[in-house]
Amino acid sequence: MHYRPTILNIASFLLIVVDNYTYWTSYFKGERYEYGFVALVISVLTGLFGLLIDLVLQKKVKNFWVINGIGLLLVTLFVLVFLV
Repeated sequence: MHYRPTILNIASFLLIVVDNYTYWTSYFKGERYEYGFVALVISVLTGLFGLLIDLVLQKKVKNFWVINGIGLLLVTLFVLVFLV
């Protein structure tokens, strides 16, 4: 199977990288948050779940534009629900 990067794949990867960078730079600066590590674990699990959904979509749906449309819809819903 030819695996190509999609919107959902890139968004999940960025979520994992940015949250890890933010948490660990704050940690090494001496800033401690009560639930910081728990939030980091939850965001990493969310990113991994997004990558898993992307993998399943690429195996089931052959049209690349449909996969990107579904991924864009999921990323938009995630932003609207959790970040706004």
